[in-house]
Amino acid sequence: MFSRRPHALLLSLLAALTATVLTLVATPAVAGAERTPAGRAVLALASGTGTEALAAVPADFADVMGYHPVLEAGELVRADGDCSSPVPLPPAFEPACRQHDYGYDLLRYAGATGAPLGTWARTSVDGLLRDRLDRLCAGTSSVGSCGPNAQMAATAVELNSLRQGQGVPDESLVTGAALASSALGLLGMTAVVLPDRVVRRLAGGARRLSGGARRLLSRVRRLAGLVRVSPPTVGATVLVTGAVLLSLVPSLLPRPVLVQGPLTGVLVALALLAAWLVGRVRRCVTGGLAHAQLHPHPDPRPGTTRGRWLALSVGVAVVLAGVVCAGLLLADQAGTVGLAAPAPTHWPVVAALAGGTASGLVLLGRGAAWAVTRVRALRVGVRLTALGIGGAVSLAAAPAGGGLLDLLDKDLDPGHVMLQESPVGAGRTYVTYDEESDPEAAAALAADRLVADGGLEREAVVVIVPTGSGWVNQHAVAAFEAQFGAGVATVAVQYDESPSWLSMLTARSTSESSAHAVVAAVADRLSTVPEDQRPALYVAGESLGSLAGQAALADPALADRTCGALWSGVPGGGSLGLAGERSLANADDPVVHLTPGTATSRPEDWGGQVWLPGISYGTTVLDLATSLAPEAGHGHRYGPEQDWTLPTCDAR
Repeated sequence: MFSRRPHALLLSLLAALTATVLTLVATPAVAGAERTPAGRAVLALASGTGTEALAAVPADFADVMGYHPVLEAGELVRADGDCSSPVPLPPAFEPACRQHDYGYDLLRYAGATGAPLGTWARTSVDGLLRDRLDRLCAGTSSVGSCGPNAQMAATAVELNSLRQGQGVPDESLVTGAALASSALGLLGMTAVVLPDRVVRRLAGGARRLSGGARRLLSRVRRLAGLVRVSPPTVGATVLVTGAVLLSLVPSLLPRPVLVQGPLTGVLVALALLAAWLVGRVRRCVTGGLAHAQLHPHPDPRPGTTRGRWLALSVGVAVVLAGVVCAGLLLADQAGTVGLAAPAPTHWPVVAALAGGTASGLVLLGRGAAWAVTRVRALRVGVRLTALGIGGAVSLAAAPAGGGLLDLLDKDLDPGHVMLQESPVGAGRTYVTYDEESDPEAAAALAADRLVADGGLEREAVVVIVPTGSGWVNQHAVAAFEAQFGAGVATVAVQYDESPSWLSMLTARSTSESSAHAVVAAVADRLSTVPEDQRPALYVAGESLGSLAGQAALADPALADRTCGALWSGVPGGGSLGLAGERSLANADDPVVHLTPGTATSRPEDWGGQVWLPGISYGTTVLDLATSLAPEAGHGHRYGPEQDWTLPTCDAR
């Protein structure tokens, strides 16, 4: 027989982990929702007077929810609300419950109108209920039962909100799965703490009620015995299940098949490695390693096998529930960022890729172990010879590697915005990498062209630092020309032909040198104009261009000569803190959130559905591969929906 307590404890922990993950998945993360009508109404209800709360009721609230809230004793409430509690509560609690019901209806209204609020909203409404009940009990003479009842009611409400992820107070597939996992964990813990005789009686009753199921299970076991299927250990099942759930944690952006499948496979392979290491350590500690090497390991005992099959069954059920929830969230996330919903083949392909990746890594690990044992058997001279040959091959391949990187270079698009005439008569000056590759010479050429094009007679001059391939955001240029009309001239110099990520790795110093040289050259030309007639100088950049522009303005001499700066999609989300400096950042842009701080604390403008310490930093790295896939306004795409307005010099 096997000991049920360790297995019950492991299953309880697995169920608790599942409930926690599902609760986190259900937790909304909405930045800036306080500015929506529902958000303002919640703030007024929680911190304002009844009259202020009434004035903040959304205009279409009655149309959506079917009633108008009313003032009752100076507080805004739902007239037909009540204390819906399984335990009778004092009648004096009813007004507070009616106010709490209206607060929850505001959360439901926000969800129904497509602008759900963040966790702060439900926390505020629940906190309002607790505060009002506390004030009620503090001001009544019958304190004996009022205080405990108030604490019980408020705590029950807060626990239910926590179970539902602090989101819209409605049941969903995710919250239902979390509740089921919690119940399973509670049953497991009950099996751990109850006396054996009580558990045996309960199990006996369950067996008598499930005789047919037991006979079917017995047949399945006999079939498994014929094909000699050996279940994994409970520890391996727990680790692999946890790895799969971990791989399903949502990212800032929808995760495509080619990312999700390998990710799941890698985490499963790591979980199997961890299970193998734990087994090795346990055998070493117990002194059974030498015995295991001399004698074949016997088949697990029947009791142990039953525990393993039970753990595997629960693990499979948990994984399936996680996949269903992840699929629902993925479809919702894809619709939000303007991408197509996942195809019906999405998860089967993910499973195939995950299985192939995990199997390949396991085989690779075993092959590496085999190679190590063979290398150890070689003589020292043979090892040194092999090492020398490998070094020679690496050196010979180095020039070829540089040639391969050249294949990534991008040709300049003939429709590049800086190569087109401005529809409003504004000036556009652009120097390509083919014309001049030296940063100083290219900057001087750009400044001369600006002067020749009449840039010194315009109202403003904007130095735009392009990305690695020379790309300039056409929406930014259009916005600058819409703001100043023909009175603006834009200047840009291409400093590389590589994609931004490659340029950032191999030519970041070149981008910074180019940006500094261009800003300095343009500023020198503008300084020849009398101050009262001098055009205002601005610097703008997106992605790698913003980093290079910031590096240029880190020079105080240049910063003092500029009127303002506008950055979009800054890698890491940094800024210089200069007067007249603005930054545009999408809440779900992984480039902006790619900073070590994301691993330790949730960013204020985090646009993901879930944030987990350390893990969310890893998912942010994965999101870089698809950062340009969404529509403008999401990911690393900045379009006409942004506010590209440049500050005036008077605002500094």
